[in-house]
Amino acid sequence: MDAGKKVLLDLFTGSLRFTVPVYQRRYSWSEAQCRQLWTDIVTAGRHPDRTHFTGSVVWIVFLQVGVHSTRW
Repeated sequence: MDAGKKVLLDLFTGSLRFTVPVYQRRYSWSEAQCRQLWTDIVTAGRHPDRTHFTGSVVWIVFLQVGVHSTRW
């Protein structure tokens, strides 16, 4: 395991494909929670000199021929 601080935008750039396991799919957020997350992301993006803790994100990288898939 390699724990460390990452830039959130780095998770969404490039040619990664994310897969959410079935057991995680039943969790859902309300519209208000989604709106708050988006507001936090936009605010953090406007102030790159500050940090913002979004919580823990765990992923596993699977390498397949011709495909780079990341599983959350």
